[in-house]
Amino acid sequence: MRSQQANVFDVDSYREPQVNGTGELKMEHKLKILSRYYEAILQGKKTFEVRKDDRNFQQGDTLLLEECVTPDGCCYTGREMKVDVTYILRDSEYVKDGYCIMGIKIISTNKSKYYDNTPS
Repeated sequence: MRSQQANVFDVDSYREPQVNGTGELKMEHKLKILSRYYEAILQGKKTFEVRKDDRNFQQGDTLLLEECVTPDGCCYTGREMKVDVTYILRDSEYVKDGYCIMGIKIISTNKSKYYDNTPS
């Protein structure tokens, strides 16, 4: 469980923490995601996210995934989705040190006025 002490957050990476009904902190993490992975999640083929474990991800957190075309994140499509972190695997037998695998479930998506190739 996270401490409820104030922390300094990178505004490009985090939103203000929210306290859920049980008093635990729930974070929203803003992350870039390549188009091919965004599409796979949108189509229900990809229900996990592998990330460097540098943000203290926790079950119950929300990921705000912003679709970008290039790995450096310079070309955003304007599409984004919010996913709920339903599970986290950090077992060193299965996950490279310093990384985690998160089970995810879509909460919401948007359709960009610039990119409307989202399946209906």
